[in-house]
Amino acid sequence: MVGSPDSVQKNVVLENNSLSAEQITGVENRKSKAGEAVLPVLRSVSLFLLGLLGVLLILLTLLVIAAEAARIICLGPAAKKQQKERPGRRIRRTEARIYQYLCLWGIDAGLGWETAATDAELARRFPAVEPGEYTRVCHLIEKHIYGESLLSPYEERTLNHFLEKLMEPVPGCSWKMRLKLRYACLRRVNTKKKKRKHSAFQQK
Repeated sequence: MVGSPDSVQKNVVLENNSLSAEQITGVENRKSKAGEAVLPVLRSVSLFLLGLLGVLLILLTLLVIAAEAARIICLGPAAKKQQKERPGRRIRRTEARIYQYLCLWGIDAGLGWETAATDAELARRFPAVEPGEYTRVCHLIEKHIYGESLLSPYEERTLNHFLEKLMEPVPGCSWKMRLKLRYACLRRVNTKKKKRKHSAFQQK
């Protein structure tokens, strides 16, 4: 018997559907194989990035530990050793530290130079610094350098107390500035005598 046109058409449609299903299945199989091939690569990259991050964290931790250990030594045994130095050298060291921290704060200052303006700027920016305190500190340093006289223990404590105020962060201080202040003690300062061209003490 010869099939009717309707049955022939149905067979053609069924064959086309079966072919389309096979094609779709083949494409899906290829996609799944490609996905399976990519997964190990992604896993390897993720593990590498995690390992790299772990190494960086370990190095950062070791750096912080080393910096803190050096800071403890600087503020501990080294500071006690400096207290046993000759008074003149000890005062010059304190002076150098004062101007080191002023430089960190972005204040252009020098002994006997723009003392009044610097004093006003410090009193404005630092809540702990009183007006006239920097001027007093400058006079004490000049008394030792140009007057060639030793300072009393009270006068030395005045210098150290002023230095401690400069070492403390002020409200609103950035984290970068806090780091600079915290580890500034690790930098060596020059305590040798210098020739000074300007001095308010000499002009009196």
